[in-house]
Parts: sequence; C-alpha cells; structure tokens
Amino acid sequence: MEFQPVTIEQKDSMLDAVQDASRVSGYAVRFLRRVAEIYEEHQFERDWGVKIALAEDNLTATFSSIFGLGKGTLKLRSGDEGIFGLYVIEKRFENATGQSEWRAVWALRVTKDGQIYPGGGIGESVSARVQLMHRDDDRDAYEVARSIFYRLGADE
Repeated sequence: MEFQPVTIEQKDSMLDAVQDASRVSGYAVRFLRRVAEIYEEHQFERDWGVKIALAEDNLTATFSSIFGLGKGTLKLRSGDEGIFGLYVIEKRFENATGQSEWRAVWALRVTKDGQIYPGGGIGESVSARVQLMHRDDDRDAYEVARSIFYRLGADE
C-alpha cells in the first residue's frame, strides 16, 4: 500500500486542530438546531411523517419517518483546508440475514468558517451562522431539512 507524503501546508493546516474542531462542532450544533426548529415549525411530522430528535449533545440526531429510522452524527476529518466536519445521515436497513445495519444516505460538509456544503462535497454552500432576524425566511435550513427527508426515502 502506497500513500502520498503529507505536505508542509497540510501539516500547517492542523496547527489549531482543537480550536478548529470546536468551531466546526459549534457551527454544526447551531445549524442542526435550526433544522430541528424548521421540522417543528413547518409541521413536517403532520404533513410528511418525519420528525427529528436531537440528543443532549445537540450533534446526534434521530430521524423517525415513514421511510424508517435515520440518524445523524458529526465526524471530524482533516483535509487540505485543515479540520472540517462531515455530518453523515444514515438510514437503518435490514440486510439479507434480517439484521439491522446503518448505511450512509447523505452528508453535509461543515467548515471551520461556518459554511455548510449539502451533499458533503465542495460546491454551493449555505451559512451555518444563526440569523436572529428573519428566521421565517431561513430557506437554506428548510431546503436541507427537505433534502434529509428525501434521502431517507431514496432507494440508492
């Protein structure tokens, strides 16, 4: 097995790893709280049959839906830009032997600068920063909430 050498820039991107990890986690918590509020405010449970329950850490989520159970967890990673988070949405499936197993169905990439990249890649982002004014117009979190619901039901 062969691996590429780690560059000076990559090593330097890790100098503030603890602080950066804390920032990533903080942005993820704020964004997940917004998503949970949107599920409640827009009556997703009544209309679509999906609800979210955040654990005490506000990072771990359980999704109950008409498509079955889902869960979300933050996984810290390192990359060329330093520390980032992947908030992975998993769905519970039954394997061939009838045992339950979890499979990733979607992800959000969370940067230390407070950007959220739906789908887990680098592309168009949304801000994780909480908007204290105009919360009713929070289209980004609403679209993420809808995307999670869709991914829980997608057969991919």
